[in-house]
Amino acid sequence: MPGSTTSIGLTLVAAILYFISSAMLWRRLFIYSQPAAPAYSVELLLAVIAMIVQGILLYLTIVARPGLGLTLVHAASFASWITVALFLLLVIWKRLIGLGIFILPLAGICVLLTIISPAPTEATVTRSFMATLHLLVALLAYGFLALAVSQALLLQIQENQLRQGRPGQKMTSMPAVETMETTMFALIVTGFLLLSIALASGVIFSEQLYGRVVIFNHHIVLSICAWLSFGTLLLGRYLRGWRGQRATLWTCVGFGILVLAYFGTRLVLEVFLGRSG
Repeated sequence: MPGSTTSIGLTLVAAILYFISSAMLWRRLFIYSQPAAPAYSVELLLAVIAMIVQGILLYLTIVARPGLGLTLVHAASFASWITVALFLLLVIWKRLIGLGIFILPLAGICVLLTIISPAPTEATVTRSFMATLHLLVALLAYGFLALAVSQALLLQIQENQLRQGRPGQKMTSMPAVETMETTMFALIVTGFLLLSIALASGVIFSEQLYGRVVIFNHHIVLSICAWLSFGTLLLGRYLRGWRGQRATLWTCVGFGILVLAYFGTRLVLEVFLGRSG
């Protein structure tokens, strides 16, 4: 299936729908400053269809195969799919439609990478309940923290517009700054807790997950650094009231380290060293 005409066609469909949806959301928020789109809007319907198509592709390339085939591009696509699913749930629950202008195009790029950069030798992890659970918790952590970064960037844009006093260009569909900030930290707390569980399970059950005792390699060290970064941000928030640009910077730095922890490590292994594990 992977690499076939059908899979390439589905990949292009998913990517195009993601890009169209994000462009429509951008126009709604920044050009027309329209009220928040309802859950049944065309933009979100296109995103749902794209997510379903991407989910089918992921099922055929990962779930339907023996073991967990997580090459760099497939892992990125899987993480982006989880993030889009969380985004759509948040739109229904909290009306956080603005996150789509960052999340959806990123998902489109991740989908395209599966055909633009064909994966080398497949990385296979023995399929087990513990390994699957560990993977899902880790991906959920990535998803919530990616949403937190998007929220932080939206918050920064909104604060800049307020400071510049351009009422005609404000994002009128966005909630108040205080609400945006509270939501951002709620996402960070959720992602931090999930990341803590993923790290703890990876260390405690390393032999069951990977067949060897945990080794403090670049992946583990960077993951711990990301965890410390988010932990410091949360402490600064609750002890010193950190907010604004400082909170945005810490959020972006922490997530950047987390991305390097897995995707940067896999990039070096697969692209530069030609290894899958």
